[in-house]
Formats: sequence, structure tokens, C-alpha cells
Amino acid sequence: GADDPDERKPMVWGDLQYDAETTHPLGRPRKRDRVAPDTAMFRVYQDLIALRRRHLRLFVDGTLHWLTTDDARGLLVYERVLGDQRAVIAFNNSDAIHEVSVPANGRYRAAYPVGSGVVVANGVIRVQLPARTARVWIRE
Repeated sequence: GADDPDERKPMVWGDLQYDAETTHPLGRPRKRDRVAPDTAMFRVYQDLIALRRRHLRLFVDGTLHWLTTDDARGLLVYERVLGDQRAVIAFNNSDAIHEVSVPANGRYRAAYPVGSGVVVANGVIRVQLPARTARVWIRE
């Protein structure tokens, strides 16, 4: 809405036709933008919805523990715990790669994105988190 960036736009679906965007909300000049579905983003939503469904009680009812909150580096890491179930969720909102090290007991598998890898040694998850990414690990 108004002059907000595009993150407030609705989902663009492949089975609908859209006119190109040609107007600026504040009447400023703008280039013509073709409107087309972002299929890569759609797959991300599908993957995250499937992950949440597989571990619904953990993500809904699990206790939240903040592990890292680092505004200067753009990092946020938290854990969800429900009984013996655990998930570690990490976000890197910066434009740089950052190492993340958080306490973790047991074996964890990469749940999002699958195959993203995690090293747990001496009770610590230690990974290089690429810029502008998120990772989810589930304890086995």
C-alpha cells in the first residue's frame, strides 16, 4: 500500500493474468515492471508449511528460548522445546556470512533447507550462515 515496498503485495498466482506495473504510488516516474509469479518463493512457502505441519505441536506449543539476538550482525537464533523434541531456528538478516554457535545436545538434522548441513560438536551447533538466509534444525 501507498509507498510501502513490495513485501505487502499479495501473492501473484500462475493461473491469473496481470497487467505490468507502470504507476508509482506517489506519482513519480518508474520503469515498467512485468508481473509474474515468484516460483522460488512459492517453493519456500511450501517447504516451510510442510515443516510446520510435520512438527506442529513443537512449533505451536513448544517453549521459546532465545539463543542469540544480535542486532549489530543481523542474527536471531532461538530454540523451541516440547518434551524431548527440540528445534533450533536461525536467521541471518545481514548482507554478510556469519558464524553461528549455539548450545545443542544430541544429534540434529537439517530440516530447512534439507541438506543444509549442521555440525554439532561438544554440545554446540556451529555453522556458517549465508547472508539473508534462515535455517531450521530438528533434534533426532
